[in-house]
Amino acid sequence: MNTIEIDGQLYEEIAEEEFLTNKNSPDYLDRWEGGNPDMWKIFDYCRDHEVIPNVTINGDRVTDEVADMLVAKMGAVAISVYDKEKSYDAVKKLTDRGLTQCNLHIMICEETCDLAYEIMADKLTDPRLEKLNAIVLLSLKPKGRASKSGYTRLPQEKFTALVDFALCNKIGVGFDSCGCGKFVEAIKNSPDAEKYMQLAEPCESGLFSSYFNTEGKFFPCSFAEGSEGWEDGIDIIHSDTDLWNSPRVIEWRNKLLGCKRSCPMYNI
Repeated sequence: MNTIEIDGQLYEEIAEEEFLTNKNSPDYLDRWEGGNPDMWKIFDYCRDHEVIPNVTINGDRVTDEVADMLVAKMGAVAISVYDKEKSYDAVKKLTDRGLTQCNLHIMICEETCDLAYEIMADKLTDPRLEKLNAIVLLSLKPKGRASKSGYTRLPQEKFTALVDFALCNKIGVGFDSCGCGKFVEAIKNSPDAEKYMQLAEPCESGLFSSYFNTEGKFFPCSFAEGSEGWEDGIDIIHSDTDLWNSPRVIEWRNKLLGCKRSCPMYNI
């Protein structure tokens, strides 16, 4: 196991092979999968400075104590669906404690479309999801695990059918800003299209949102990291860069606006 130093602090770096070999060991889980040990301090710091934090979790090991802390500190909690039962149990624990902004996240593509319908059907029948706020459809970006797994883009007609199913059954549905264009296309013939348009926000990366990685480097969004033109981010910890007016950010902003705020990096 390698030890790495980041800003004067030592961390143990876990090889992927070691993680995959030991990930089911209870001792290993307790030691390595408890999340960032400073995350609760970070949430408290946000609250102390009048910033309401949100968080995305995977629904695993949401104990009563963890649920209590999440509801007390978060404005919203999203649960990425990797295991339906664990995700649904987590939804119930959080909503029973009064959390109103509790959503399920699912990455939507050809290979997960049936699962999305299944989760929407569960919303209509499973009491654990009674107080769920919305099912959020996250757009496929061919990067990282999504690329390695061979996932394929969901055609517009299938996305439209999925949105129609949700709206017809009065199921709360959302999407990331990457998918705004597909949502707008999906609802264009709806009698409530104008109302839905007021709730649709296209890509705002570098306009009024930013992404900073764990090294304190700026990228327009998380999916820009490592992509062409953004092989490395802008270091805001060890430099006095005027981030907003830096040439790279201005270039990105102009490119995004030139695309009418649709993604200039990926075919969504």
